[in-house]
Amino acid sequence: MQLNYGNPDLQAAKAEELLKISRCCDGLRCDMAMLVLPEIFERTWGIAAEPFWPMAIRKVREEHPDFVFMAEVYWDLEWTLQQQGFDYTYDKRLYDRLREQHARPVREHFRADLVYQKKSACFLENHDELRAATAFSSQVHQAAAVLTYFCPGLRFFHEGQLQGWQKKISVHLCRGPEQPSDQGLQAFYRRLLETIRH
Repeated sequence: MQLNYGNPDLQAAKAEELLKISRCCDGLRCDMAMLVLPEIFERTWGIAAEPFWPMAIRKVREEHPDFVFMAEVYWDLEWTLQQQGFDYTYDKRLYDRLREQHARPVREHFRADLVYQKKSACFLENHDELRAATAFSSQVHQAAAVLTYFCPGLRFFHEGQLQGWQKKISVHLCRGPEQPSDQGLQAFYRRLLETIRH
């Protein structure tokens, strides 16, 4: 079901929901955040809408100035959402380039403006992607982790990634199967995290 972000009352109600959530936690990942951008919403639904995110983020920050907003975003709209107030945006482009295993696009990716890079959430797996331990061979996994987690921005780890879990679990389940840990991968991530901390 799509909510009508062209309706000011709906936008006000959604901003209130965000404010309620901000009283319970320190930050929030906003799923497919680009879908409510006015140009995307109008192109998709034929309904004009005022910008939602700047208003909603401002409302939350008036009460909780340090609340962290992270956007799941695609279609090269990361910078747009950063400009609308998001602290971090998914760096899916880096993930895809690492999966393709071509050096030049990865190298060129790191030529992006540093301000943009510092607001990127860098990851090797999340609930939508394959487990890193299955998506990458062992050596590629470790090289991709070094590139991903030593670059500027937010380091985003998924549950079980540091243990080398291989089974992807639906976010709709409240539990998952027992999974063996990969001792070699665990040791690698332990060294990586120690290096990052220093």
